[in-house]
Amino acid sequence: MSPTQDPVKWTDSVTAIVGIISAIITLLTYIDGRRKGKSSETIIKETLIKGELIFINSSVSILQKTEKIAPKSESLKSINSNIVNYKKNLEDKLEALKRRFEYSQEAHNWLDKNRKSLSREAGRYALNKCPELININQDTVSKENIIKFYRQINFYLDLICGCLKFGRSNILDKSPIFQLVHLDLYLEAFAFIKEKVKTKSASNNLSKEASSQIVLYVDDLIDIIRTKTQ
Repeated sequence: MSPTQDPVKWTDSVTAIVGIISAIITLLTYIDGRRKGKSSETIIKETLIKGELIFINSSVSILQKTEKIAPKSESLKSINSNIVNYKKNLEDKLEALKRRFEYSQEAHNWLDKNRKSLSREAGRYALNKCPELININQDTVSKENIIKFYRQINFYLDLICGCLKFGRSNILDKSPIFQLVHLDLYLEAFAFIKEKVKTKSASNNLSKEASSQIVLYVDDLIDIIRTKTQ
């Protein structure tokens, strides 16, 4: 069937074929996203945008065919212009989503590589800055408990790594709140980590975008610790 024989049926047929192709692309996009370790949220958004782009591209093609069998009108021109603009908007969203995923992976890889040394450095900073808080919860803080304090900071940083990898901030919401030492020591440690991450970004060891994602989750963690211990 050609578009000149029955434009309506021809358009319906094309739309049906596009729907099938879109479903296949959607499935392949989801599988590819899982293989690359993308978060469920990222996969869903990327899949939906790609599906919309398929329909948009097909709509443009249908309009072009329609223009050949029907007199050109201002309505067709307006529809075509709107579709082209919408397509550009979708392409920009898809590109932004891809960049966000890349920055998340950069942030995850950097933090996962450095979290152990960073937790020790942050722990020492907090203990040295607030020595008056060390003995509040108990008579003495043993060397063993100080090591545990460092490990707890590392545990939290590992949770943030999970947030960056899977795109799920609720990982922090379910985190246990430790109080082996005074609460303010944890807050001082994470404030130090925030500044350290920003410094790494300024020295080009970490992109500004990746740094911002780490800082965002550290801020979330600080708020959670404060809220849950009030």
